[in-house]
This record gives sequence, C-alpha cells and structure tokens, in this order.
Amino acid sequence: MVRVRSIPMRLPWLLASLMVVGLPLAQAQPVTPAARPVPASVADIAAVTRLAPVPLLWKASNGERSVYLLGAFHLLRPDDYPLSADVDAAFADAESLLLEMAPAEMESPSLALRMSKAALRKDGTLLDRQLPAATAAKLRAWLAANGSKMQAAGLSPQLMQLFEPWFVALTVSVAGMTDDGLDPGLGLDRYFANAATAAGKPVAGFETGDEQIALFDGMAADEQLQLLDDALTQSQPGNKEIDDLHSAWRDGDTDRLWGKMAADMQRDYPKLYRRVNVQRNDAWLPEIESRLRGGGDDDQGEDTLVVVGALHLLGSDGLVEKLRARGYRVERICSACVVPRTGTSTMQSTGHAGMHSSQPVQSGSITVCMCLLPPMIASTGQAWMHLVQPMQSGSMTTATCAGLCAPRLRSNGSGGQSSTFASALAPASPPGGQRSIPASPRAIASAYGRHPG
Repeated sequence: MVRVRSIPMRLPWLLASLMVVGLPLAQAQPVTPAARPVPASVADIAAVTRLAPVPLLWKASNGERSVYLLGAFHLLRPDDYPLSADVDAAFADAESLLLEMAPAEMESPSLALRMSKAALRKDGTLLDRQLPAATAAKLRAWLAANGSKMQAAGLSPQLMQLFEPWFVALTVSVAGMTDDGLDPGLGLDRYFANAATAAGKPVAGFETGDEQIALFDGMAADEQLQLLDDALTQSQPGNKEIDDLHSAWRDGDTDRLWGKMAADMQRDYPKLYRRVNVQRNDAWLPEIESRLRGGGDDDQGEDTLVVVGALHLLGSDGLVEKLRARGYRVERICSACVVPRTGTSTMQSTGHAGMHSSQPVQSGSITVCMCLLPPMIASTGQAWMHLVQPMQSGSMTTATCAGLCAPRLRSNGSGGQSSTFASALAPASPPGGQRSIPASPRAIASAYGRHPG
C-alpha cells in the first residue's frame, strides 16, 4: 500500500498551472461576461472597483516587436469582469494570441472522452483497493454528500471506482470550485478565445489536450494518492485555500502567489513541479522568442498576447525571468500598482513607503475613505489604494479614516503599522481637496485603482 505523505500537495497550485476543460464537471459553455452598467450613485463605487482585478501582465520587447504575457486563472466568477484597462489595451495592440491550448482543441467534444479513457484503471481493480483506508473513507463521505451533482455529470459512485486517483481528485476539486462560484466557462482562456474570434485575430495553442492529459496520467502513484487525499481534505467546509489563491490572483500579488503556493510545491514535490511547470515553460519559450524575433523583409513588428496560467510567469523558472535572462526587456504593466503622487510621501523604519493626506476624498455630502496597503512595497515598490467605503457624512475626518483603515492594514500583512498608512487621496485633488466622482466604471477603475482586499 502506498502511503499518503503528510505534506500537502497544494492542489490549488496544480489547478492554477493546468487547464481542466476535459473533466465532465468542467464542460461548461463558454460565457462572455457582460459589462456592468454605470453605477447609479456614488454608493456603488465600492462594487465598481471590484470589476477590475490587478493584472498579472508583463510586456517583453525586442525592437518593434512585443509579446504581452498575461497570467490567467482558469476558473473565474462573473464579478471578475470586466478586466482592467491595461489588459484591454494589450489585447487591442496584439495582432495574434497564444493560449495553453488552441480554442478548437479546448472546445473539442472528444476532449472529455479522451481524458476519461486515459484515466480508466488498467489493472482491473477498483479504486478503493489502491486507497489508504482514511482516504477511502473520505471519498465515500464526499460521494454521499455530492451524489446528485455527480449523477448529473454521469459519474455515479460505482463509475468513479473505475478511474485513477488523479481523475477523481480533479473531479472533487473542480466540484468544490464550482460550488464556490468559480466557473470554467469564465476562465481567461475561454474569454480570450471568444474575444479573439470576435475580433478576427488568429489564436494558436502551445500544447494539445492529449499533452495536458499526459501530465496528469504520468503522475507517480504516490503523487496521485496525495492529490486525491488533498482534494478531499480541501473540500471540507471552511477550507479557504482556493479562495486565497483566487484572491491573490485578483490582487495581482506575485509574492503571495509564489511564496505561499508555488514555492511549497517546488520544495516538497520537485519532480512534479519540474514536469508541470519548468518543462512546459521551457517548451513554450522557443515559440515566444520566435514571435519576438520575427524576421523577413515584410516584418511589420506584429505583437502577440500570451495567456497562460498565472504561475507560469512567476519565480526564477517563470517565463518572465527566463525571457529577461535571454536579454529581452520585460516590464510589468500595472496602472493599479502605481501610487498616485498625492499628499506626502514617507519612508518609515519599517522599510515601507507610505502616503497620507490632510483630508478624505469628498464630493458634496459623500465621503470616500481610502487606505494605502503595502503588501509588496518592500520587494517591488508597488502599492494599492483601498476603497474602504463611501459614507453619507460631511464630518468624516482623517482620524476616522485611519480608524477604518487600521484593521484592513493589519489583515493584509502590514505588521500593524496602521499609523504609517492613514487615509490617502487618489488621484490628485484640485485646490481645496474637492474633486468630482468619476462618471463611468472605467473612469472609476482608473481613478481608484484596485484594492487587494
């Protein structure tokens, strides 16, 4: 009997690195999220600022040619859209797109059949024979609690016994993600496949569905058992690991994504990490470089938008650093990461740069309190403005704002240095500190940026 290791596999990291479109539960129809209407009142500003996640977007350049690198999340929620203006601009500038998998392959009716066929057990035994007793008990409990959903997807408890642990693990995990409101049909891969088709832009894929299936089917027995046990554990009520990963993606927080997710996998499961991340990145680099180099007398310097799982861009093994190591100029594009030059800039003994102002943002009787959160300042020099809440009060003071900001700062890892980060104005205010509230969602997103909470 293969024993399950006590070290968790970080299943959310694995799902962030690989598409799961071949699973029965992931066969959602692709959806193009509709833009939310212009807010009817200033009180809707908080909702509007959530429309645009901070993008994990970089631009690699070689002369007149550029490749945009966008870190995707493969399952998203409706309120993850619209995307930021930075992403819209990159898509508009690109003449072609590269995804992990070409749209035709992604939407192929045979993909789920091929994945199921690859996942069938070859030795004639049932899954329970392979599982440790504790894992088998967890699976029985999970199937009992999710029977109707599995039956609707054509996966009865008896049928699940015919598959390898990796397939059951992915099914359990995707079921939990969809329960949490994350939708495969809303993933960035499908969103941009649809957008490119509508715009008449060519789209290619780095790999085939069969190649992605082989990554799972090639997992060692102990890796598969760990994957299943972790999926069942993380499906328990109260587990927030998927939410944490999604939140880190929304925040554009590279430190959190790498340090708390991928770094663990790299350390504890080096072979799997290399197969899923490093080898695939190395295989994709030649195609990216060919787009950057171009060539020929008729080369017009066309640009490409690459959309892949976010963690393929991060760390020393990520595409960003690999391209830099090859001499290309690579810069992050993130308007929401730039702190407006407003108020007084300060540097405290904590090593964090802070900004504060003499009064909150006001428009008539509406007061909007802002906080400056510094989760990445020490390593990247980036920060965000955080909209706490609009308040119907003409007497809001800086001290009141500071009181509202303090718990937010503590919960976002600022070490409780809330006094350094009081309320802040963003963007710059005209004389007297008064400014009008932007009239459109895009203007609001531009003015307020995006917050990491």
